Amino acid sequence: MLGLLLLVLFVGFVLLVPLMIVGLALRIAFGILLLPFKLVGVALKLTAGLLAGIVGVVLGAAALVVVLVATGALLIIPFLPLFIVAGGIWLIWRLARRRPSPGLGAV
Repeated sequence: MLGLLLLVLFVGFVLLVPLMIVGLALRIAFGILLLPFKLVGVALKLTAGLLAGIVGVVLGAAALVVVLVATGALLIIPFLPLFIVAGGIWLIWRLARRRPSPGLGAV
C-alpha cells in the first residue's frame, strides 16, 4: 500500500513539475509582453492623480478665498458706522493740517 502511494506521488511529481515550469515560463513571457501596457497604465494613473490633486488644491484655495471674503463682508457690516465716523474725522484732520506744498525747485 505504501509502495502504491509512493508510485502515485512520483507520477504526480513527474507530471506536475513540468506543467508548473511551463506555467511559470508562460507567465514570464506574458509578463514581459504586457509590461509596456502596464507601464503606460501606471503613467496614465499617475498623471490623472496629479492633475486631480492640482485641480483640487486650486478649487480648495478658491473656495477658501470665497469663504474668507464672505466672512469679511459679514463682519464689516456692523462696523460700517464706525468706519464712516473715523473716515470723516481723518478727512477733517487732513484738511485742518494742510502742509505747504514744496516749490518746483525743492527736492
